[in-house]
Amino acid sequence: MSNERALIHNYKHGFSGFAALLSKHEANSIAQQPGVVSVFPNSILKLHTTRSWDFLKIQTQANTPSNSSSSSNIVIGVLDTGIWPKAQSFSDKGMDPIPPGWKGARYYLGGDESTPRDLYGGASYYGLAKGTSKGGSPQSRLAIYKVCSGGYCDDSTVLAAFDDAIADGVDVLSLSFGPDDPSSKPDLKTDSTAIGAFHAMERGIVVVCSARNSGRKPSTVSNDAPWILTVGATTIDRDLQSNVVLGNGKVIKGRSINFSPLSKSPDYPLVYCGSARDLDETRKGNPNSLDKKKVKGKIIVCVGSTEEEYGTDLKIATLQESGVIGFVYISDQEGADADNYGDFPKTIATTNMLPQSIIDAPFTPPLLMLPTG
Repeated sequence: MSNERALIHNYKHGFSGFAALLSKHEANSIAQQPGVVSVFPNSILKLHTTRSWDFLKIQTQANTPSNSSSSSNIVIGVLDTGIWPKAQSFSDKGMDPIPPGWKGARYYLGGDESTPRDLYGGASYYGLAKGTSKGGSPQSRLAIYKVCSGGYCDDSTVLAAFDDAIADGVDVLSLSFGPDDPSSKPDLKTDSTAIGAFHAMERGIVVVCSARNSGRKPSTVSNDAPWILTVGATTIDRDLQSNVVLGNGKVIKGRSINFSPLSKSPDYPLVYCGSARDLDETRKGNPNSLDKKKVKGKIIVCVGSTEEEYGTDLKIATLQESGVIGFVYISDQEGADADNYGDFPKTIATTNMLPQSIIDAPFTPPLLMLPTG
């Protein structure tokens, strides 16, 4: 392959470097050259998303005049999936003239993604959590750098956007992505976000990054270089709930994303895993432990823990094969993640949510499982 065809990106504004298709031998050879700080593979980064402004009770409206006459000259660079310019959120009605030298958008992807427009925009979950988007500085200008697609980005493209943003003269950079593998954390010499942010910081650009959406486990914060303003939510003001309604009308709160096809009438009988054979294994919903005659056509309640041998997907497959029509999983992990289970009615509740009197009852009280809402 020729040198010209091997070159992917050339970084020349904020820092010196390049991204190219290289053999392992070529990469090692370059790494030994004087003045080379680091050579590392082009890794994949994953988007982080949430909202904050309502929870922080910050009142912001897109078309409200700013208290500062200079705020509309602040340029916030956003490295993300692009922009949909026709959205009302991006109206510039009532704003000052565009500042000189402002670059509105850049894109770095090929094929159908050769546009700064966001072609996805979360449409897969339309209607699941409707709301109005807003930002913390509605009078500022946005410079959009489309580096991600399908929920993912890569190191070389992120560095290209950093390089351009530095040359474009943005004032703030906002990034909401990080390593795809929560257990991996690159060192500062091989972390594309840390490298780009360092050179941006040298030129007076504030870089703000998300801390990752990996829950409360140790060592799950990303983008924690000392020159990055890292933002994470320790509390959040909403849940993706899929609740369980008992026969007496009592509502048990559960977390999941499911589009349950179960009818709201009639109620469905409940069976506890412990009432079936193979007590120890059945309590955990493990494979090959259920009596199909006892569970068919019923909603099953199983108790588990955060450390288990069998995964949730395997449990759901086993339950479906046994004729179970719904799954209430009792976890000892407070604030368990709301995973996506498609059209299978499953929800996760904590040990303090489902009354023990229900589990220990000699009969099977009726239940109704609601879809996420």
